[in-house]
Amino acid sequence: MKFNIFDYEKHFSKNTIKLAEQLLKSNKLSDVHFSDNGLNKAVIRDSIFRLDVSFMLDPNGVVSYPDCSCPSGFMGNCCHIAALVMFAANEYQSRLESSDQSSGAVNILINSYTETAVSDDPLLTEKTPVRILPEIQFTSPITYSLTIGRDRQYKVKDIFTLYNFFSNEVTHSYGKNFCFEHKLENIDEKSRRLLDLTALICAASNYYYRSLREFKLDEKTAEKFFAIFKNDYVSIDGKKVYVAYEEPPISFTITDAGNSRFSMTCEGKFKPIIKCMHGFFFDEPAMKLYAASPQFTKAVYDLYNECCRTGELFISQNDMPLFYTAVLKRVKQFAEVNGLDELDEFLPPELTPQLYIDLNEDNEIIGRLDFRYGDNVYPSRPIKYDVSNHYSDTVGPLQAYVEPSARQTGSRRKTGGEYAACKHLRRELHQRGACGDTQRVSARRKIYPPEKRFVRADERFDSRA
Repeated sequence: MKFNIFDYEKHFSKNTIKLAEQLLKSNKLSDVHFSDNGLNKAVIRDSIFRLDVSFMLDPNGVVSYPDCSCPSGFMGNCCHIAALVMFAANEYQSRLESSDQSSGAVNILINSYTETAVSDDPLLTEKTPVRILPEIQFTSPITYSLTIGRDRQYKVKDIFTLYNFFSNEVTHSYGKNFCFEHKLENIDEKSRRLLDLTALICAASNYYYRSLREFKLDEKTAEKFFAIFKNDYVSIDGKKVYVAYEEPPISFTITDAGNSRFSMTCEGKFKPIIKCMHGFFFDEPAMKLYAASPQFTKAVYDLYNECCRTGELFISQNDMPLFYTAVLKRVKQFAEVNGLDELDEFLPPELTPQLYIDLNEDNEIIGRLDFRYGDNVYPSRPIKYDVSNHYSDTVGPLQAYVEPSARQTGSRRKTGGEYAACKHLRRELHQRGACGDTQRVSARRKIYPPEKRFVRADERFDSRA
């Protein structure tokens, strides 16, 4: 069992963290020992019990082998282990701030990025059909309850009773002024989709033994849930919020933090809510929920979430080349990154491909691929496209590849085959990098006799090489 020391909230439950905070506040943690080999130990004393707690912590801040002498300690997620992890996280963070090392989340972000984008109508308008609407609470995890009504909404107290009403088309009165016959045709499309999704959530979790009013949203169900209210309003914590499927204007700033480190902060008033296929960011002052595109989410969400959580991310000069290549190059495609000019001397050169094509003396289309990394050029083997048929041209014969069904030797209708082959190869090479070609390959209706050499970007190569 392994997890990052700064991500303990994902490993321990909410109640476990509360119990751990109580243990820390009451000073139950004693005899804390941090060894150089990464073994962290502590003793938790109570009026009756004495518990031994320990875990391993590597230099990257990864917790492993958590253990406690309590009955639940073998699972590695008891409140005693949580208390020691939280205590060690604060100690580890204070040590990082006074050292020349990167923040503990830098390696996590590098691996994560390496391995792996309306109208002002209110919710209820006059003459609208009966609607079933959610009341969302941004807790951990996100939960929602249901309301039903037209001019006024009434809370749904039992979801299974509501499903029974619709199954038997029962007429039920929710208040003095709202009596409703439960038929699916009497509610709008979004209400039907919300009922179907809530049924799936209930089927996946045993809600017979839990609350029948509140339902939890995870990464899969949250994606479907907010898609129902795309470009519409929902109620979040009692406030009307607009769901906009667009990217939030997020920006980052990099500054020199001293101690051979750089500091990275995020600029924006957006709270990261949940990461699904779309990443959701909440702008509370504007009462707007952004649903960023999958491409934007993959590139920006993790880094922005980490900057919001810690307030400031530190990257050492030694880690900056890899951090730039793995993380920042992707992030700057979607978000503004200020201060990149300070990184010039620490950034690696770009690896760029250069492709050359020509016709050799045997009228074969040949190509050569070079890779340029800084001032160094690394050549690769030349590639050849085999020939098949001979075709006459206005200047001279040329061998080019044509589909078997189109082979008609001597037919003047097929004299464009060689041009199509050249254009196809040229287009393919252009898609893979810088492409240089001769005039005879670029010509639309002329193919000149092959030459021995040609020039491209102040470099020469022998076409027969």
